Amino acid sequence: MTSSIFTKIFNALRQVFGRISVQLIIVYVILVGVSGLVFTHQAAQFQTRKLIAEIKNEGVTHALVISAVIDRMLGEYEDKIPPLLQELAGKTDIQSLRIFSPDGSRLYSSLAAESKPAVGSGTTDRITPPAVLSTTTSFTPDSMIVWQPVSMQKNHGWLEITFGLAAIKHAESDLRKEYIGKGYILATMAMILLIFLVRLPVLAVGRYTQFAHELDDLEGQQVDVYKGSIELKMLGDALNRASKRLHEQNELHVATMVVMERLAAFSENSPNILLSLNAEAEQQYINPRGQTVLKELGSNKVGDLLPSNYEDLIGTCIDKQMDIEDVEVQIDDRVFLWSFSPVPGQKLVHAFATEITRRKRAEQIAHTAQVDKMRAEAANEAKSRFLANVSHELRTPLNAIIGYSEMLEEDAHESRDQAAAKDANYIQVAAKHLLHLINEILDLSKIEAGKMDIYYEAFDIRTVIEDITSTIEPAIRKNGNQLTISCPDDIGLMNCDMIKLRQTLFNLLSNAAKFTHQGKIELTVERQTSGNKEWVFFEVKDNGIGIEPIKQQRLFDAFVQADGSTTRKYGGTGLGLAISRKYCQMLGGSLTLDSTPGLGSTFTVALPADPAPMPGIIIDSPKQNEADPIVKRMANAGNPVIEDEKRSHIARVLVVDDDSTFRTSMRQFLLNEGFEVVTASNGQEGLLIADDVMPDIITLDILMPGRNGWSVLMSLKKNPRLENIPVIIISSAGDRHISRRMGAFDYLQKPADWAMLDRMIKKILRNRENKPVAQ
Repeated sequence: MTSSIFTKIFNALRQVFGRISVQLIIVYVILVGVSGLVFTHQAAQFQTRKLIAEIKNEGVTHALVISAVIDRMLGEYEDKIPPLLQELAGKTDIQSLRIFSPDGSRLYSSLAAESKPAVGSGTTDRITPPAVLSTTTSFTPDSMIVWQPVSMQKNHGWLEITFGLAAIKHAESDLRKEYIGKGYILATMAMILLIFLVRLPVLAVGRYTQFAHELDDLEGQQVDVYKGSIELKMLGDALNRASKRLHEQNELHVATMVVMERLAAFSENSPNILLSLNAEAEQQYINPRGQTVLKELGSNKVGDLLPSNYEDLIGTCIDKQMDIEDVEVQIDDRVFLWSFSPVPGQKLVHAFATEITRRKRAEQIAHTAQVDKMRAEAANEAKSRFLANVSHELRTPLNAIIGYSEMLEEDAHESRDQAAAKDANYIQVAAKHLLHLINEILDLSKIEAGKMDIYYEAFDIRTVIEDITSTIEPAIRKNGNQLTISCPDDIGLMNCDMIKLRQTLFNLLSNAAKFTHQGKIELTVERQTSGNKEWVFFEVKDNGIGIEPIKQQRLFDAFVQADGSTTRKYGGTGLGLAISRKYCQMLGGSLTLDSTPGLGSTFTVALPADPAPMPGIIIDSPKQNEADPIVKRMANAGNPVIEDEKRSHIARVLVVDDDSTFRTSMRQFLLNEGFEVVTASNGQEGLLIADDVMPDIITLDILMPGRNGWSVLMSLKKNPRLENIPVIIISSAGDRHISRRMGAFDYLQKPADWAMLDRMIKKILRNRENKPVAQ
């Protein structure tokens, strides 16, 4: 029990005195105490020596004076020497004065008991005089003795003066007390200064020690660095760097372990065939997928899966330490794509096979579709050329008919034949209508054949609007309508094809005048900025018959009107809106519609104020559903639109795949669904394009040369700008489980299931639209 108490006390003391702060204070106290003692002792010694030197000088002076007086008194006044000596001893610090003859016998003394009545009387009190005939001093513990030669009739005697040192002892004691007190005051002040100066460094050392103990659990946190000391600052910075490096290493370790777990699972769960073969081409390992394929083929030999020259391929891999990729093998109606890779430092080869049977079939289908497409495009071009040629041939006789009908009408008016004039006018109106139709067909054919030219020129918007309204005014008044123009005087210039802009606005105003009776037609012109680009908006609004939503989608198709009754009642060819929209698309803009049956329609033309072509990445946009520069101005509800604080546009999809045929198929599918499409042929190009165009969705292949899909996916997730973009893996490698664990939104096996892909994209867009906007 006693030993346990002593052990606890010892441990407590060791814990207390083991602290650096306590140790520093103890050492400092010892140093200050010793320094104070040494200082006090030395100061006292110095003052003592000084006093002794003063007393010595005073004693020598007294000896010289007294010896001179005694020299004069010897002889005639010799009897007065004892009283003089006695008197001197009583008035000074002199304890005794004695006079000795040259032979050393005592003659006189200040002490009465020792004095003699007459010179020369016998005595036993003798001394041995100093050997040197000069003033000398000596010391005992309590006194100082001064010897001074005295002349006695040319024989020299000696004067001995004894001085007491009691005053010196008393002064020395006072000095020691004084300096000890000053020393303690100095030590106390020094200790207070020590505590003030050492406190912060000691606290910093304590923080550093605690920080070092908890370094493994701090997850990269930083310690508060003490900057009052260069060494402690360097130590704090070193601890912070160590904490950061340790956190990074822990994260890397965790990521590495995750990847290793995925790779371990990938081998067993992979939909691809994985083999390990030695230098003799003997099987060392085959994964479950390979075993399943062997059973499906009714074989138990790995060689039946491999290329016929697989032994040579394995030998080449091991001897030259090189990869062999994309070796195609066809077994019955199935096709496999093999790759061989040597294991460094071992006589071992890993073989990897992907079944590309579906992809081959898809390529054949795509090739057939491409051929059919080329044939259709050739037929369409032939049709366009035919229409252009026929339209051109028809215009000449029509112009002649119009000219002759005008002459006949003039002749009929001159002859006052009203019936003939009326018939000639019918011919003229019908011929002009037919000529207008032929001109529209010719324009449409040129557009479809890619032969329509665009002529850019700078012009004043206000002037063009005034010219158009003056031309269209008769058609507006024909049905009793009222036209209102809203165009600022300072609307400024724009760079565009003025002819096509005039024709587009004229078509829109003509339609508004045709389908509105006793109503209002408004033409509004505005200039706005969107995405660092200036746009000019032309809005034609009427309160006419309006158009039903189900019929609005086909309104911009060639030779199509709302319905047959509209054509019978109002006439028209259905080409005006189709041509107008194609003009707007050619000019880099759009034409959209917002209409409500019975309340009227609003057509909006959006054109860039300066459509200078911008070099860079090609972004394909849907042909029938062009995006308006400002989404609020869009009326086509069929387009999937994403709105955020940075931009508003049709959803943009980036397709990353090294298969050009698949990229073409994806591009056509996405364009038909109304998306903007950007493509990349490899992983590195895909990363660069993604950072540049910021797509809304990315589709990614796994098996690509250079950077594979897994590497691209990890780079996307590490980039703060791109990490939230949904990624859909579309590949013959990988599976849904691994893809989702790696951060992908979902996975599709090639060849792609278009219906499933469409559902995935729509799900992404719904999630984006329902996501709350940060305030």
